[in-house]
Amino acid sequence: MHLTTELTTGIKPELATKKYLNWWLLHCVGLVLLCSGCAGTVSNTKSIDSDNQRYRLDKGMLASATGCTIHFTHYLPRNVKGELTLILGHGFLRDQSNMAGLARAVADFGVPVVTLHFCNMSLVKGNHEKNAHDMTLLTKHIAVRKPVYAGFSAGALAALVAAEQDDSTVAVILLDLVDAAGLVQRSLINAEDLTVYALTGAPSACNRQAAATKILEEFKQVEVADFANASHCDFESPTDWLCKQLCGRGITLATNKSNRELIIDKVVRIVAELNNSSS
Repeated sequence: MHLTTELTTGIKPELATKKYLNWWLLHCVGLVLLCSGCAGTVSNTKSIDSDNQRYRLDKGMLASATGCTIHFTHYLPRNVKGELTLILGHGFLRDQSNMAGLARAVADFGVPVVTLHFCNMSLVKGNHEKNAHDMTLLTKHIAVRKPVYAGFSAGALAALVAAEQDDSTVAVILLDLVDAAGLVQRSLINAEDLTVYALTGAPSACNRQAAATKILEEFKQVEVADFANASHCDFESPTDWLCKQLCGRGITLATNKSNRELIIDKVVRIVAELNNSSS
């Protein structure tokens, strides 16, 4: 999730006040997340029981090159299919718990997933390249042979940079990607052979009016799936009231599945196809 924090001039005072309060709330929540995510020292990975018998969870910590602590969760299926592992990053000022729904769905299919908390992300700076380095560092730490990098919003940007830098990358999956400092174009230019899947939502302030989508469409190696009725928050699972308040809600479809469920289904199908082709 990405928000522009400057108040726009020429708007009604009550709207300006609401924008400020939303900004303040976001940063307060972000501070709590950052404090909880970056505290502590490095320890051995610990296995915990999962409510789902199809996989187990290993939780661990790893030192980032910058000195902060990367908290991660490894979803390990009981019956692994293929050799892929999905490395999954969260959005701006979010947490790895906001990607747990997608991680569980992929692990249920039989592909291992690793989620992580970006300890280098701050209230004033995304530090996308440092986040990308943490993703590749974690990939090496758990000895992943065939990584598929993925992420939501700012986490998608980190995933793209990581995928471009890791020669062992199989593919990258971008969930409502947000660009910063021209990193999207630079990464795609540097990785012409990289397989890229991009799932995009409706334009909003939180995805910078879908500006990254326009860039993605210029590159032939990118396959774009447009979820025009989905809000930015539909690409994380679970989301919360704060994201919905700041980023809006998607349009409810006349189907048996929500936008979030359709997005998760699409990611699982992509992973399944990649798994079959790489076996």
